[in-house]
Amino acid sequence: MRGPVESDGRNFSPEMLARLGEAARDLRYLLERNYGLKSSLKLVGDRFRLTARQRHFLYRAVSPPAEAARRRAKRIDLAGIRGRALAVDGYNVLITTEAALAGAPLVDSDDGYIRDIVGAFSSYRRNEHTGRALELILETLLEARPREAVFYLDEAMSRSGILAGEIRERLAAAGIPGTARTAPAPDHEIRVSESIAATSDSALIDKVEAALDLPGEICRTRLEKAWIIELPRPA
Repeated sequence: MRGPVESDGRNFSPEMLARLGEAARDLRYLLERNYGLKSSLKLVGDRFRLTARQRHFLYRAVSPPAEAARRRAKRIDLAGIRGRALAVDGYNVLITTEAALAGAPLVDSDDGYIRDIVGAFSSYRRNEHTGRALELILETLLEARPREAVFYLDEAMSRSGILAGEIRERLAAAGIPGTARTAPAPDHEIRVSESIAATSDSALIDKVEAALDLPGEICRTRLEKAWIIELPRPA
């Protein structure tokens, strides 16, 4: 589910955000000392009696400080991609933008990238926000003016070929050089392309030289009402 759930008002109320801030502090402490994420998250979640959704929020939000700093150092802003090649992590960007449009909570993570809290997904279905999400993505790229923008979609996802065709048509109509294609391993294709990666996926960011937080740029500049939650960060 990419939209908000009924319990989000309680899960992320001001009182609960204060508790989540304390939980994030403890989780960072453990991760900085090389404790495993899964066991650390269970320990912290149990201590603060967090719900499954709150635990997944922390999973998306918190990184060891050194790891967060490395990802921040790779970030390039929108102005920095002008005239350069961009490899777009298609489903990552699309799903996060759809979640923002649906009013779901997003997290401004320790490493500075905006992420949804949908979690892992093994399938994708178009919804009422997909068309607008694609419009926002292309409007942002049109402003940024990359040399080209290549969208990569996981071919294992249902109807990826149809979505790739739609993106190609929209790119052409907008006058944006680029294309969209399906691939069995999009992350690999993005990494070996040596282009700037447009993604907020931490695993992919760790493998590339430079990254554009395209979902974050869209939320910050085009979606004033996006529900972005930022927890206190270490000094």
